[in-house]
Amino acid sequence: MIDTVQRGPDATPLKYRHSRAFHAVRTGVGVLICIGLTTVLHVPHGLWTTISFLVVITGLQHHGNIRRKALERVVGTLVGAATGLLVLLQQEWLQQIELTWLLLALFCAACAYHAVGRAGYMALLAGLTLIIVTGQGTDPLDIGLWRALNVLIGVAVALALSFVQPLYATWFWRDVLANALLHCEEALSGAAEAVPTPAGEAAAKRGLAGIGGTLQSLRALMPSAAKEGGVPMAQMEEIQRTVRMVVSSVELLTASQVAAADVAAQLRMLHELAVALRTGALGAMPAFAAEAAAATAADRLSLVHVLDAELQRLPRLLQAAPGLWHG
Repeated sequence: MIDTVQRGPDATPLKYRHSRAFHAVRTGVGVLICIGLTTVLHVPHGLWTTISFLVVITGLQHHGNIRRKALERVVGTLVGAATGLLVLLQQEWLQQIELTWLLLALFCAACAYHAVGRAGYMALLAGLTLIIVTGQGTDPLDIGLWRALNVLIGVAVALALSFVQPLYATWFWRDVLANALLHCEEALSGAAEAVPTPAGEAAAKRGLAGIGGTLQSLRALMPSAAKEGGVPMAQMEEIQRTVRMVVSSVELLTASQVAAADVAAQLRMLHELAVALRTGALGAMPAFAAEAAAATAADRLSLVHVLDAELQRLPRLLQAAPGLWHG
């Protein structure tokens, strides 16, 4: 059943259906721009422009983290370039290469110290820029200046292209969530066969295996998606907890004896909700609250009822966060 959800040419923009190819084309265009600029302007040591561009542009950029990453890149580059020029300047004045090597080692050690913290990328870029500008500390100051200029050109090109047709984390977040629900559907459908078959057992195992990394992927995308959609992190956490409850309920039901008739409504909920997430149709979000019958105390303790309650809750939470539906 998992293969019945088709994105279609109109459901998903081209840049999302081929996000890796889109990023590859953008990177290739950037390399050509870097080569063209340094060649036409006769900038010495133009190789470092392309290298700097590739260091900065690596990784798919989400609209929600572009500004933060841009600030980190600018600060890291400027700090590294300025420090590198100061190191070369003191080398020209003092002519003490051992001192220059010691200064390079100390600054790189400081970058490594901060690279394991929140400003890790900025520290890493500062250290790389320092080495690009100074080399081993034996080059003249004018070469360091040219290399610093090349680094700045490369970073500027990378930042400019990052803002061209950015990819929205909200779409990736919805797509991962849809995959999680489809894997839940596959696992539950395979386990709910009246007579267990090898195909059903294989489907259940395949669905459970697919569920594995979805929660972690969702959590990794949460900060960028929340920023893009203007959704408070507390609201994102509430959605995440509900998804985790759905996944846990499906995993427990898969390990128990459950009849297909008992989970038919839940299978349909999983499927229709995944379709709405994939197509980005907020208005097509299923509403299942009206289908809930009065539950006895025993029903409320059953895994099927827990799954049913969470699947009715999830659409309401998603509808309360319309910012997650752009992109």
